[in-house]
Amino acid sequence: MSAEASTPAEPRRVPFSLFQGDLLNRGFGVIGLGGYRPLPVALRCLALVGATWVPMAVLAAVQGLVSAQVEARNFFADYAAYGQFLIAVPLFVVAERTVALNTREAARSFVSSGVIGPEDAARLGPVHGRLRRWRLARGPEIVTISLAFVLSFFTIGPEMLGVGPAVTWHSGAGTPAICTLPGGLTFAGAWLMFVALPILNYTWLRLAWKVVIWTDYLYQMSRFRLRLVASHPDLTGGLGFVSEVQAKWALVIFAYGISNVAAVIAYKVGIEGASVFLMPVWAPAVLFVLIAPALFTLPLLMFTKPLSRAKRRALAAYREHARRHAADVDSRWLDTRVTGTPPLTDVADLNNVAVMYNRTRQMRVVPFDLRSFGQLVGSTVGSIATALPIVRFEATLEDWLDLIARLLGR
Repeated sequence: MSAEASTPAEPRRVPFSLFQGDLLNRGFGVIGLGGYRPLPVALRCLALVGATWVPMAVLAAVQGLVSAQVEARNFFADYAAYGQFLIAVPLFVVAERTVALNTREAARSFVSSGVIGPEDAARLGPVHGRLRRWRLARGPEIVTISLAFVLSFFTIGPEMLGVGPAVTWHSGAGTPAICTLPGGLTFAGAWLMFVALPILNYTWLRLAWKVVIWTDYLYQMSRFRLRLVASHPDLTGGLGFVSEVQAKWALVIFAYGISNVAAVIAYKVGIEGASVFLMPVWAPAVLFVLIAPALFTLPLLMFTKPLSRAKRRALAAYREHARRHAADVDSRWLDTRVTGTPPLTDVADLNNVAVMYNRTRQMRVVPFDLRSFGQLVGSTVGSIATALPIVRFEATLEDWLDLIARLLGR
């Protein structure tokens, strides 16, 4: 075999990466925070906190949006602000590092594990080139940034129009004592609307785009001539590493759940005094629990066809091999004309065939395991659970039964 055929040259020339060279990483690189070493990642977290929560805290303190009461006017009583900008934003940064390193390793494992043979490795070049074009494309970045500001407006804009609480730390709704900007925005509220929330929205929208790119990459991989081994110990033909890397997105789910689900629930219940049994409070949490794990599980069904084919062929081959081997053993052990004791190795070999056959039967046709799925579900439920200390469960048994009935659609 020639060196050109055995060396995956294209993947080296077009390396795999979901994040390298995109807009945010170029920006961090300009200020010396490029790469995924622990120190730059920690400094990225501090930089984003310093650009979001810290200025709002200073502006709120200067403008007197502070009190000893847990109320909407008190910035330092806003659970959502803590969850979104002190916890979720740094978590998104750490999650990027985790996802970047593990997806890169998974992409390498397609070749190093032998799932994609050397003769097909060169075909990875166009796939990695396509991913690179998507990663560096300006269009998605423009759409993501635009959506970040639009979502920010729809979050704070209603208060500027007099919809929502009469007075909050970000919009005094016409109260001259605390509002100095057009539209009733406080200084801290203006920073929230035009800087902090767009940064938060951009971080998770950007990662959502990376999920799309990664899912497309898995689709491209599923179309290769995969060299699957039905008796592989991972019970997924050698694709167990795909299940493991999908579970690494759990940190992204956790950060999103805190910033966009738990923080909202905590604010509505803890600050606005809304009941946890209102649909706008509990419905987003229920949808999040159902959709988030499925988002990273369902794409793996793309590998079901090649896995099913490999399992079916291997079972047929093992059945025939087991039949021949068992018949050969029977001919020696049951033939009364044979003198002496048949070799005990016959029994050991037959047991080995049975073990291989049973392992092939146990092979999963979806490269996902309960442990990885549990990580995704755990991160989903765990993120929502961070709001539980704020939620006051002052409800009767009838309230709980009514909620359960609504969840069941009755």
